[in-house]
Amino acid sequence: MLQELDKEAAVQKIWAVYAAWHNPFGEEQTVIRYARKTMEEADKQTWPLPFETEGSTFSVVLVLRDCGWSELLIASLKTVLFDHGAQHQIHPNCTPEQVCWPDLQQAFRSVIAGDEGWDVTMDKEWPPLASYITLRLKVEKQRIESTLVGEWRMYCKPKDKESFSYGLIINKVDLGNWTFEGHPRTEGKYTLRNGTIEYTEDSGQLCLRYEEVWPSGKTNYLSARIKSNGKFQCISAAGFEQKATREDLNLPESVQERSGEGAKYKVKKYYLHDSDAVAN
Repeated sequence: MLQELDKEAAVQKIWAVYAAWHNPFGEEQTVIRYARKTMEEADKQTWPLPFETEGSTFSVVLVLRDCGWSELLIASLKTVLFDHGAQHQIHPNCTPEQVCWPDLQQAFRSVIAGDEGWDVTMDKEWPPLASYITLRLKVEKQRIESTLVGEWRMYCKPKDKESFSYGLIINKVDLGNWTFEGHPRTEGKYTLRNGTIEYTEDSGQLCLRYEEVWPSGKTNYLSARIKSNGKFQCISAAGFEQKATREDLNLPESVQERSGEGAKYKVKKYYLHDSDAVAN
């Protein structure tokens, strides 16, 4: 089906499955799947579903039926996932009792790419199958403001320069005009301009676009995908790694846990070269 349909129609069919997947905020479960960058096993917080259940309990089969999949297609997917999972490089923890969205992504990638294998350049042609398209990128409309408003810590790793961090405070969201306002944690560090919000109703994807105007006159144009757990990843054409997390939701309060000798790097990096922020 995915190979024979018009590509645009096939992409929409996959997006429909993504949008219909049941992932209520606060009901995440820990599973073991492959890490996106290293392909090593790692704990992941996501929303697994059984492949099939009786009655109205959420399952992959019910999702697919709601999206118009025939019983023949559902049976075909079941075969790919469970009978030929190793052949299609699907994680062995994908079982009839526990199926995750990345398992379906890999099944779809495998049958689309065939023997040639998936190449990351294909992500642009098949956007819902890009590895960064996780269920975390679905934000319920009523949670947009509560997700965005607060103090964020930004971590930046330029391509050939030292990593650093700084603060961003988003203090106003206007969903009538799809705009937001904010400012740096340290007054005068930079100016935030033209904050706009982009929201896709069907898939629940939330993006921010804004400008950072620095005292040197340099303007950075930022675009970021927002996650439901108060984190975001900037989309960088220059190859920078730039991400942010809500300090009040995701970072510890104590100085020792933020930057002490035993502090975890995944925490410490959000305070690099910003010692004032560590204690406040």
